[in-house]
Amino acid sequence: MISKIGRYFSVSFAALLGAFAFSGCSDDKEDKEDPKQTLEVVDMGFKSGTKWANMNIGANKPEDNGYYFAWGETEGYGSDVSDGHVFFWNTYKWGAGSDNEFKISKYQVPDNQKDGCWYSSDGKFVGDKKTLLDLEDDAAHVILGGDWVMPTADDFQELIDNTTKEWVEKDGECYLKLTSNFNGASIIIPTNGSRDNDKFETAETSGHYWSANLNTKSTSLVNYCGFNKDITRMGVNRRCFGFGIRPVQRAQRAVQEEISNAPANVEAVDLGLPSGVKWANINLGAEKETDYGLFYAYGETIGYGSDVSDGRKFDFASYKWMNEGQSTKEQINKYQIADEEKDCCWYDSEGKFIGDGKSVLDEEDDAVCANWGGKWSMPSVEDLQELMDNTTAEWTTVDGIPGMRLTSKTNSNSIFMPAAGHRSDVVGVGPLGLSGKDGMGTYMTKTLRLKPDNVEETQSYYWRGYFFMQKKGGYLHYDLRSSGASIRPVYKD
Repeated sequence: MISKIGRYFSVSFAALLGAFAFSGCSDDKEDKEDPKQTLEVVDMGFKSGTKWANMNIGANKPEDNGYYFAWGETEGYGSDVSDGHVFFWNTYKWGAGSDNEFKISKYQVPDNQKDGCWYSSDGKFVGDKKTLLDLEDDAAHVILGGDWVMPTADDFQELIDNTTKEWVEKDGECYLKLTSNFNGASIIIPTNGSRDNDKFETAETSGHYWSANLNTKSTSLVNYCGFNKDITRMGVNRRCFGFGIRPVQRAQRAVQEEISNAPANVEAVDLGLPSGVKWANINLGAEKETDYGLFYAYGETIGYGSDVSDGRKFDFASYKWMNEGQSTKEQINKYQIADEEKDCCWYDSEGKFIGDGKSVLDEEDDAVCANWGGKWSMPSVEDLQELMDNTTAEWTTVDGIPGMRLTSKTNSNSIFMPAAGHRSDVVGVGPLGLSGKDGMGTYMTKTLRLKPDNVEETQSYYWRGYFFMQKKGGYLHYDLRSSGASIRPVYKD
């Protein structure tokens, strides 16, 4: 986990960095860029194969500070603030000249900062989801060329985890010496301080070095490596500030992290399941575990709440996957399996199956993939069976909301699934509108009602899912695809 440290994000770490004053360390290190800078490649024997440069970009020797860069910019500046450059949002390359962070035009993540230009006027995320610098914005690659790039947060963490640290004060200079635990090779990283707005700060006590990774929880913050005499660890800071860059050569090009649009309060709960699948702590469309969330028809990605006055009818006439102008289950035009329902459109006039054979939702029709993205998805029927087999189910009430608590048989973790009921407007099939609220839970999987060895339990117009009631407990069951049910997302690495 990335710790939130640094001048901007953690007062405690800022105080710690500022608590050391070493009279023997000088701020006056040479930091004029040598356009013919030649770096040495230091192989520290790391498992990743990543090799580190022996000095900073813009340095003439390992002890030099080198240059300071705003994140994603390729022009560096020295430590002398008389150069007139200001490291703030209004001068930042990707800041559109604004005096705040809400106009950042590249490298944007769904962080719920609705004032940011990466959200539409109706609150929908419209950003680029870029979290790794493109090579054209990677200062190490642009300036040095070849295989040189800025280190990722993982590269820094590997460096931190696999080296012995030694604080050195020598000839008026302070630096951190990192010696490999694998082969004894070492690099030194100077206490370069940072440039913030029109100020140069803390060069004699601390080091600040950008990674190539945006923090996935905030568009304005970037992961960096910070250190002083006692601490070396990862933190986050404003991307418009001026930090140093220590280049690396990597065995493989880093890839963009897959970003989720899931709400900030979503947790992937580890229930100790054999497959490693984790279950969300809330329903799709919910804000907390006791919220009912939204109701979804099978294969639709827009959900609706409990208020039936919203105008949505959960019947086949309103269902997305219907032949034009049709309103009965026999005219479903996607996700059709060989179910021997020969009066349906997935059989021809001679009784031959002509359907698409799809029994599991495509990613674009998976409501969780569409709304949360990343590694989140709707559960399969196999995921659901695993959940049932490896948890204990108990009907309970949380904050006045009834539902089912499923507790792991292998650890103490659990999830609560509220009894939201379901919505249906199919005439002749149970009550219309919202029914079963606070008395029943209906949780959809992405799998149709399919039993290869039993055609009587194989039907294209039903999905399989998890149903529960107070007296009956939890069980596998099925419902019409046009009905509105709850969805509990799963997380798969």
